[in-house]
Amino acid sequence: PNPDKTYTLLFQWKDAQKNDQLRPVTLNDQTVISIDGKFSKIADITPDVLHKKVIATVGADMVTAVLLKFGRAPLQVSSDQLTPEQITALKAVAPVATATSNATLDKRVAGIVSSLKLNAPAREARLTTILVNNLRDVRDAHNAGFAPGKSVHETLNAGLQADLTPEQIETVKDALTDGQVMRDFNAYHQIIPELSAEDDKVILGYLREARELALDVKDANQPRTSEPTFKPFKTKIQDYVTAHGHDWKTLYKKFVDAQKATTTPPATPAAEPAAATATKE
Repeated sequence: PNPDKTYTLLFQWKDAQKNDQLRPVTLNDQTVISIDGKFSKIADITPDVLHKKVIATVGADMVTAVLLKFGRAPLQVSSDQLTPEQITALKAVAPVATATSNATLDKRVAGIVSSLKLNAPAREARLTTILVNNLRDVRDAHNAGFAPGKSVHETLNAGLQADLTPEQIETVKDALTDGQVMRDFNAYHQIIPELSAEDDKVILGYLREARELALDVKDANQPRTSEPTFKPFKTKIQDYVTAHGHDWKTLYKKFVDAQKATTTPPATPAAEPAAATATKE
């Protein structure tokens, strides 16, 4: 601890030549601290925590820590939990979005809007603005190390509801999340063919709830990034079907075994043909 109520953390290591290196990093009440992914305070940094893998991201002065991350887990915090000063500091050290990244998002949005066939230029323009702003806000927040706040999600939903029907909104949200809701829903029917209409309602409810959260995930159209958001809801679905008379573990194993059995093994490569004489055209 320092007299000005800041703290100094000393990083000590050996360089490639085995020489001792020492670097001080200053912590203050605006330093964002992550301990195993949990948004924490300086008081939470116990001696045990100090033995974890740690990375300090410093500001422009190269001394004051903007972000101090203990452990490998990503920080679970939204902009609603941070102060304006913390948000500004994190954004200042975040990677700057490139023109290529912006162009990729713009192209993706154009494809989504075009697929709706609205035939209404004004509505298409408003929808384009809503989607572009949303995707950029979500991307920029995650690049800075935090999740977007509630207002980003609320603005997206309000914009969609203003110009689209419920069916069209479903189409847009499915496009933003790689159609994971229906892909998983169909998989449940393959695993348990006798699911009832009431079962369908419950399962779709959980999957759509997961999708809503996935909309705040960067690159939610890529399953590898949105799957962690869906996983807790899939556990709820498995608990539900088990409680309603289905032996989930047995049925799932049977489904996986059947998938493996129907997978065609790669063909054995044919013998290499005799080398032909190259000709130049």
